[in-house]
Amino acid sequence: MKKITKILTAAILIAASFVAAPVHAEACSSDKSGLSISPVNQPILLEPGSERNYTFEVQNIGEAPATFKIYAQPYSMTGEDYTVNFSDTENKFTQLARWITIKDTNGQFVEKATFQVEACSKTEIEYHVAVPDNVPNGGQYAVIFAEGMNASDGGIKAVPRVGLVIYGHATGVTVRTYELEDFAIKNGIDETLTDVSGNKITKLVIHASVKIHNTGNVDLTANTTLTAKNVFGTVLYQGDSAAIVLPETTRKVTSVWEKTPLFGLFNVTYTVNIAGEIQNYTSMILIMPAFIVVIILILVAGTTFWVIMMVKKQRERKGRHI
Repeated sequence: MKKITKILTAAILIAASFVAAPVHAEACSSDKSGLSISPVNQPILLEPGSERNYTFEVQNIGEAPATFKIYAQPYSMTGEDYTVNFSDTENKFTQLARWITIKDTNGQFVEKATFQVEACSKTEIEYHVAVPDNVPNGGQYAVIFAEGMNASDGGIKAVPRVGLVIYGHATGVTVRTYELEDFAIKNGIDETLTDVSGNKITKLVIHASVKIHNTGNVDLTANTTLTAKNVFGTVLYQGDSAAIVLPETTRKVTSVWEKTPLFGLFNVTYTVNIAGEIQNYTSMILIMPAFIVVIILILVAGTTFWVIMMVKKQRERKGRHI
């Protein structure tokens, strides 16, 4: 009986330890401030004349109370490398930011609202989307920023911000069209690769790329697969990635086989799956370190010199016999 009592007591203590243990969505940072946002993107439906409320969470992952402001801005990209455009410049696909208001601590929906969150805590933010009756067809894009503010000797100082990207899709006519160009598979030094110390990796790697021009009126998701096989058909590498391309923009998508072997001949295929269509591009790629190239050149030069000398000696011998 005593043994049974001890076992039950131990079980209760173990269960209690699990119940009492606090659960954190993300570990606190040792920095003075820090914010995270969840989710990082949110698709919504834009029906003409509709009004809907949505929510997201902002977490203070710092070890001190945080004050931050919430506001919406147009979301767009510039260049083929898809650099975020942080300006307030609006185009026909970024009107959504005008339709968004934030619920403040007084329960009012305003353009900008300020909140305070204790250390290692989070708060739920509610925002309202009022869609006009004449909403354009296709996609609308905005980003809701949570921008932290820290008290300093000089007053209020802005700190890096985090954002929730809103992908709005109108219920009107949707056009999903695209063009692919400049398919390429090659070997070279990828400037983006670094080791654990942050130093650039100078080894040759196989990388593939393609430019995707979205000619429609809604965002498209391009799913890419880079597959490398040896000369016997064995798959040595297969990597998948996805990229969103906004309407009327061009994005260069790149995939890299970071652990490409130092030497070998590979059959490489780059597959793009977009708008329900699949396109493939295949190429044979030879990876050969520079020192092997030097050795081969030396061998070729040595062999050529030997052949020349042998031919010369043969001629000299024939000349003597004559």
